[in-house]
Amino acid sequence: MKIKTTNKAAQTKAIKSYKAGEIKKSEAIRELFKAGVEVKAIAELLEIRYQHAYNTIQNAIYKQEIDTADIELKAKSADKKIKITELLNNGLSPKEIAIELKSNINYVYKIKKELAK
Repeated sequence: MKIKTTNKAAQTKAIKSYKAGEIKKSEAIRELFKAGVEVKAIAELLEIRYQHAYNTIQNAIYKQEIDTADIELKAKSADKKIKITELLNNGLSPKEIAIELKSNINYVYKIKKELAK
């Protein structure tokens, strides 16, 4: 997950401020995310666990400190659902689809059940 636009100046400023001790770690995480840095990269830059960065960003989203309209998700489940539907219509078995899409076979069966309705 990341913000759609990137701001290199804001990224540099947030990193320098954090290294100098001017801002707290959680504030640096939020600022870097708002500047367009992916969660994984934030964790690596600040030498923290991925889960810490992710949870801080999620909390900021829940508190509406970060606008969700600007967030770009890597993979959308709707896209996967469409792919599963197409593959089912092409005659592939749920097991073959699960292997091909690297998805849980139970999810494929769930989509198949929904289509049968």
